[in-house]
Amino acid sequence: MFHFLDVHLTRNADNSLKRSIYKKPTWNGQFINFQSFVPLSRKRNLVYTLSSRIRKICSEEVAEELRNLRKTLIENGFPLRFIDKNLKSKKISEKVHSIPKKILLLNLEFKGDIEAEILRKRVSKSLRKPYFAASLRLTFSCKKLFSQNAKDKLLHWATSTCMYQLTCSCGAEYVGHTMRRLEKRACEHYPV
Repeated sequence: MFHFLDVHLTRNADNSLKRSIYKKPTWNGQFINFQSFVPLSRKRNLVYTLSSRIRKICSEEVAEELRNLRKTLIENGFPLRFIDKNLKSKKISEKVHSIPKKILLLNLEFKGDIEAEILRKRVSKSLRKPYFAASLRLTFSCKKLFSQNAKDKLLHWATSTCMYQLTCSCGAEYVGHTMRRLEKRACEHYPV
């Protein structure tokens, strides 16, 4: 037995290798819940990616692993019809273009599944004819609810609990540490 990345390798009696999906002992079967506020495309891609992973890794028992995946996704709130529709392996069709298409990436704020689908259809339809050489890639991102800099910035002289360096009128430098506001400490060095 050998575990490498997501692959569980075992040697058969005839010295051939059997590949299956490896799950850590702490794995609890939790994926993103279907009711989560996440774009529908990510939910679709989750099902497709997990099923594709099973097909690529497993040498035997693919059907059993797909049944386990279906069961796990149902436990995470995914509808059976949605799972079955996205479990099918997609065939990649080769398209021949006379003009090479340039990728046009557009990142929009995610407002919900219905709004995302309406936007995707309308934007791609409106760009199809005038910009036929563009391949539109719409992505939706959830903006951060809280900004990283929630605090107001303090003025330099309003800082407290800091190290400071002052140059005296005689040219000597003084390095100090204060718990008080820097403005008050500087006034003690340079009386007004």
